[in-house]
Amino acid sequence: MPGYAGAFEARELIGTVLLKRPDLMRRWREASEAGLIVAVTQGRRNYSLVKDPALLAELHEAGAPELRVYEVDEAGRVRV
Repeated sequence: MPGYAGAFEARELIGTVLLKRPDLMRRWREASEAGLIVAVTQGRRNYSLVKDPALLAELHEAGAPELRVYEVDEAGRVRV
């Protein structure tokens, strides 16, 4: 899964941003349908990998600093 700009822990993303911002929820859904977002499980945690750097930045900005952005390696593994 090369080419991902970063990842969010799914639970944090949904609770912190998407439930409060219907506009971002819509963009998230559209990006997911376009293949720009992929859900993965690593260990016991669920992550959302994001290809679109602009969407990644917008989600992070909307989520405030407590929403951590994780790096993703070339194999599609989240660096914790």
